[in-house]
Amino acid sequence: MNEQDKKWLEICKNDKESRYVIMVDNDDIYVWDFETDEEAYTFTEYGYHFALVLLRYIGCEAEYV
Repeated sequence: MNEQDKKWLEICKNDKESRYVIMVDNDDIYVWDFETDEEAYTFTEYGYHFALVLLRYIGCEAEYV
């Protein structure tokens, strides 16, 4: 997870106006901006790899099986 990914997770987490939502597709995870009605950011990882790096980012011990 790069710094931009972390930045956008924090933006979405702290978004009190519900401007942004994280959209999860089978081959893409991105941030949708309801104000501009377009994609604002695409995360560098998706699928089970995104789950792994997200769990590690929040401080969990996580490994592939």
